[in-house]
Amino acid sequence: MILENSISINIFYCLVIQLITLVLSIEISKLFEIKIMEFKIVNFYDPSKFKKILSYLIFVVAYLVASPIFLSLKGVFGLEILNLVFFLIIIFELFIKIGNSKRFIGWLGDGLDKTLRSFMMFIISLNVIYFLTRITHSILLIK
Repeated sequence: MILENSISINIFYCLVIQLITLVLSIEISKLFEIKIMEFKIVNFYDPSKFKKILSYLIFVVAYLVASPIFLSLKGVFGLEILNLVFFLIIIFELFIKIGNSKRFIGWLGDGLDKTLRSFMMFIISLNVIYFLTRITHSILLIK
């Protein structure tokens, strides 16, 4: 018997992948003493648990609002595009800021130019984004 994933299950799986990516990115950013996804309303680094929960809730609502829009434009392929956009926002910002962090510069040494460091981190972030979008693609193809 072949079971086909419904659209809501696909959105749920994609949202879980996004939340895992976001949580891991925030924890990695704490290791490098940088902040990502920092806005006035959204603050994942606030000591208040209420503000953290509110920030995650805003992220989830933004994803759930964007999902039907992308689904109506491109169908299931729209979910892949949506995940790509969210991955780009989270991962690209994280890796570029890591490339400029003191800890990373200490690992590589001061001799490496800032442009080359940024380019290197850009390439690494593209590989990570590609890996995550392939996972999304595989999940959406599961029947």
